[in-house]
Amino acid sequence: MSADLKVVYLLDSVEVKRNMTQLQLADLLKNDDVLLLSVNAPTVKHYRRKKKGGRSVAK
Repeated sequence: MSADLKVVYLLDSVEVKRNMTQLQLADLLKNDDVLLLSVNAPTVKHYRRKKKGGRSVAK
C-alpha cells in the first residue's frame, strides 16, 4: 500500500495540501495539532457556459 494519497489538513490554522503514503499519513495523524480535512477528495471542475446570441458592437 504505497499509493500516493492527496491529503489536505489543517496545522496551526494553515491549510496544507500534500501527497503522501499511508504510513506517512498514519505518522501525521499521531500529532494532536493536526486536523484532517480530506483524503483523495474529488476535484470540482467548472466549465464556462456558452452565451446565447452574438456579441454586439457599438458603431
